[in-house]
Formats: sequence, structure tokens, C-alpha cells
Amino acid sequence: MRRWQTVKRLAQMSECHLADVGQAQVLRNMNNVLREQMLEPYMGNTQIGGLRDFTGLPLEVLRRLIAGNFVELDDWNGCPGVAKAFLPFMERHPEFLAHGYAVSWELDDARVTIEGIEKTGSLTMGEVIDFANTFAGADEMQLTDDYARCWYD
Repeated sequence: MRRWQTVKRLAQMSECHLADVGQAQVLRNMNNVLREQMLEPYMGNTQIGGLRDFTGLPLEVLRRLIAGNFVELDDWNGCPGVAKAFLPFMERHPEFLAHGYAVSWELDDARVTIEGIEKTGSLTMGEVIDFANTFAGADEMQLTDDYARCWYD
């Protein structure tokens, strides 16, 4: 009973009516609200072609997005992917923050893609070495003693 009340409340929040939609649509709208609530503090203000960028995503939020099956985990376009590179690195160095984009729920492919990570502030020698080794194949990399950023296209 309590779970159904939660579904109804989330469905109402996403402006759908349970009488008008099937169970799959209710779950999709519930997931829509959940994903948007997790990402909102990190989202940019513009949406282009159904994509909205985000920055400053911490490890804990990334883990929750992964648990909700919102994040594309596999490798793509030469990027080793979240499961092989970003998540393990961020678990070793939780001060680093992820950036990427979320595909609009209006499109069929409503995924969250991590394109890179970054950290502003003093870096240890271990962080510099690990970052350089882990993300050597990135399309863009910036690495100084107080800033690290990688990006995969």
C-alpha cells in the first residue's frame, strides 16, 4: 500500500494521471522525477538537441544514478566508460567530480553519460600520477598541480 502511494505521488509530480497511463508509463514518469531530482543541483541552464549538461557531480550522486540504472556504464567512442574508468578512479579519489550530459526523457534514449571528471584545488603527486595514467587516452586533458580535467568526445 505504501509503495503504491509513493508511485501515485511521484506520478502526480510528473503531471501524469494513473487512470490515463499504463504501469510502464507510471514507472517511466517516476524514474523521470527521481533522475531529475538527483541531477538538478548540477545541471546547466540550457538544453540543446535534447541534451542538458551537468558539472560538479559527486561520487555519492553518481552511485545513486548507477543504482537507478540511469547511467551509461559501458565504453564508447574510445572512452573506457564509467564502470572501467570513472567510477573506480572516483572511488580512489572522491574529491574529483564528474561532468557530462543527460538525454531528455522526451527522446527514446534517456541516458546519463559521464564525459569526464575534474578537480580544482591542490593535487597530490599520487592523484596526478593516477589521473595521468587512467585518462591518458582522453580527447582532452588538462593537468596542473592545482587542476585536473579530462573529457571524452
